[in-house]
Amino acid sequence: MKSKALTLVLVFAFIFSAYSQDRLKRPKKRVGVASVDSIVTKSFDMYDDVYTYKQKVDAGHELDSTETDVLEYILEESEDLSEYALDAASELDGISVLKQGKAVLQLNRAKKALQYCAVTCKELMVGEDVEEESSGNN
Repeated sequence: MKSKALTLVLVFAFIFSAYSQDRLKRPKKRVGVASVDSIVTKSFDMYDDVYTYKQKVDAGHELDSTETDVLEYILEESEDLSEYALDAASELDGISVLKQGKAVLQLNRAKKALQYCAVTCKELMVGEDVEEESSGNN
């Protein structure tokens, strides 16, 4: 019964994610599992920062060294948090099925936010390196 409910929740999460908007939405409520809530909060804090930097770059703003350092930090943290999210998912045994479903949904959103952070940070930093090399050659 639990596995069917969890599978159903995962299927709905997948369908919902396929039709989601460009910007990910931060979950409004906490699950009540400290590790999950912590991962979700940190993931979306980093996501908001990276999203803001991406908008600045898209608007023609060049990132300074401090902003690039922040992106490097976020890249490292996003990789660490992704690993920690896997551990947190294994800690969900022993809680109600409803809380498990909510926790899985929020962890999946956090993983999407972390994936966006990793990919976008790499893109933004590569763009900065290319600009620095081309301006250094002149």
